[in-house]
Amino acid sequence: ITSPIPDVSIDLSPLFITEVLPNPASPATDEDDEYIELYNPNDQIISLDGYQLESGNSFSYQYLFTDGFVPALGYYTIFSKDSGLTL
Repeated sequence: ITSPIPDVSIDLSPLFITEVLPNPASPATDEDDEYIELYNPNDQIISLDGYQLESGNSFSYQYLFTDGFVPALGYYTIFSKDSGLTL
């Protein structure tokens, strides 16, 4: 059995935050429709397990990923309704 997750010894580039949507126009809401988009510049899939997003003036609000994958050379979007974070 092979894993789609790369070996941790492989040198990978970090994920990028490529888009942030705070305060969406009505009828969308901050609580449901704000989002952060991540980009994986690597040619291998990246597991988000263990990654954490932080927000707030002093980064006092956190969301810890426990699952999810960013495809190779692909994007992943996390909405406020899923993370509980407002931007």
